[in-house]
Amino acid sequence: MIQRTYGQVKDFLSTYALNNGVPVDDTRLIDYTNRAVRELMNEGDWPGVVDTWYLRYDSTTGMLSLPGHLDRLLNVSIDDAPKEIRSPWFEFVQYGPGSVRDEEVDSYGNTLGKRQNWTGWLVDRGMACTQYELPTKSEDSATQAAAPWYLRVYATVDEDIDSVSPVLHVDGLDEDGYSIRTTPDAGVTWISGENIDIDFAAAGGFTQSVKAYSQIGAIVKPVTNQAVRLTAWNGTTEIELSRYEWDETTPAYRRYYVPELAKPAASLGLKDRVVRARCRRRFIPVATDNDVLIIGNELALVEMMIAQWKRQNGNIDEYASHKMVAVDILRKESVAHNGKTRTPAITFSRGWGLGSDFNPVR
Repeated sequence: MIQRTYGQVKDFLSTYALNNGVPVDDTRLIDYTNRAVRELMNEGDWPGVVDTWYLRYDSTTGMLSLPGHLDRLLNVSIDDAPKEIRSPWFEFVQYGPGSVRDEEVDSYGNTLGKRQNWTGWLVDRGMACTQYELPTKSEDSATQAAAPWYLRVYATVDEDIDSVSPVLHVDGLDEDGYSIRTTPDAGVTWISGENIDIDFAAAGGFTQSVKAYSQIGAIVKPVTNQAVRLTAWNGTTEIELSRYEWDETTPAYRRYYVPELAKPAASLGLKDRVVRARCRRRFIPVATDNDVLIIGNELALVEMMIAQWKRQNGNIDEYASHKMVAVDILRKESVAHNGKTRTPAITFSRGWGLGSDFNPVR
């Protein structure tokens, strides 16, 4: 498989797309291409869509956040030990093994005893707009108890347009749990959330929020020239929350909770706690000739573009036919690239110590 840029394939796409040719300089061509890539990504784990990455995690909370260009974990190992990925319901099964605590606690807060340490898994925690958690008062930590937290925005280059700084919009809750509302135009109108200037020339290199936050619900950011950093400050301690890339406008990160990452490495006999994972890419549209296509097979892209055109014109049978050809092209490319054997012939799962207490299910 060879990676290709949009500029390398656009002449071919222009010649054959929609059976009648679309001029290379027609803005519709790049839109057609992006739509074709987006639909084909959901048809399989093609080369380019799935790849192996080394990931960062929060050693305080055990939270593993994928970077913005990755959609989800497929397989993961920590210090070369494979782990199972549990779905979100795993933590909410009644009397199940999914509790994030090391000790069993009743509804009154009484400790009932030590429970088995489940270190062979990690749990899908869904999406969040920051890469790291904003500490809350409910967690037992001297630093976290020192809330409220004020947000600080750092610009890495000058982002001003006509001497006006763009803003990072934050929606969230204040320290009392109420939705934050502000008046950016000196009391004329009220908006949900707060606008914080992205000002490279600000004193100290950052712009600080007026409101204190206990929870961040959403971030809206304009396209910027370079990355923008977001931190939290409680008067004595400043912690990193996110580093938003230039093209992230509505940041969303897939998070996973890994119990053993939140524990001292020495107690588990771990070395560097290196997280290596096979991940699925998130769709990001190409915008310029130098952008690399997630799916660079121009034959498959042409077939998918024609298929979508047929669907828009109500010809579902021809849509399905052309899409089938596009998927078949990618499937054959995948076999040629990865070989015929893509998964182990035999797989094993972790045994459950309580398994002997249950009758086998047939």
